[in-house]
Amino acid sequence: MTVYFLVILPLPSIEQVAKLTTARIQLIPFTFISDIIKEINKTGNPIYFNKALLQFLFNIVMLIPFGIYLRYYFKKSLKDTIKYTFYLSLFFELTQLSGLYFIYPRSYRLFDVDDLMSNTLGGLFGYFLAKPLCSFLPDRDKIDEHSFRISKKVSTLRRLTALGLDFTFLFLIQIILFICIPFFRDNNTANLFIALILIYYVLTNMIFNGATLGQLVVNIKTVKTDDSNNRFLAALKYILFFIMYIFIPILLFVYTGILCRMYLPGRERFIAYSTVIVLTFLYLSFEFILAITGKRTLIDRLSKTKVVSTFDTTL
Repeated sequence: MTVYFLVILPLPSIEQVAKLTTARIQLIPFTFISDIIKEINKTGNPIYFNKALLQFLFNIVMLIPFGIYLRYYFKKSLKDTIKYTFYLSLFFELTQLSGLYFIYPRSYRLFDVDDLMSNTLGGLFGYFLAKPLCSFLPDRDKIDEHSFRISKKVSTLRRLTALGLDFTFLFLIQIILFICIPFFRDNNTANLFIALILIYYVLTNMIFNGATLGQLVVNIKTVKTDDSNNRFLAALKYILFFIMYIFIPILLFVYTGILCRMYLPGRERFIAYSTVIVLTFLYLSFEFILAITGKRTLIDRLSKTKVVSTFDTTL
């Protein structure tokens, strides 16, 4: 990503690029040598201050880490390292040639065959540097083993990330429905959004065998307590969720208010109603904490389900 930004930045204005008359492509190999000589004759600076030379050297250095990573982590051969480094360099050069994917009317940087050569050379150097560096770096297999061990645990972060993604998808779905269907524009209420949430969770669990879209992204799903798949129980879990955590609390608040108004005077009515609200809030908070920390909630017990990791540790 850093190299990509080095390639495309700084971004000029479209008006500036439209006025350019410079060359777009340089296809003659080793032109950098004549550029170095021209720079010496033009400025008389020492060789280590030569801009053309520094550009060539930094184009090599730029992809040395890529070559190291290909050999160290992906265990690629010399041939593959050269090939993938060349492809990456070609992607950068084509990005420049296309004017940042045709956002600009023409290229604002030069497509240079020497850059392809120097970048690929950097990947090659990285490949040979990887071997001595491996003696200082942790073993790649041990890194994977540690990662796989961690991946089996459904952490709080993964649960919250899945929840955030699901509500992002729900928000996008609501926008689409609002734009495309007049009924949703005319009846865009909280009750309708709650119904949409229920439908989303039930349908996604039925379609994706116990997972929502957000859970698919972070590799978790709902299964039976014996680890077997059951999409119906997974969907039932969310139906119970809405009944116990939304529908019943709403009914409790409504009917508690009615009964308090009927049978209790002002002060006692306030105390009784406040007590019901506080106890309900504390219970719901306790269940939420259990859910995000990986403990089994009342709904998990009633539906006989649990959330597990689906990360494939055999890769």
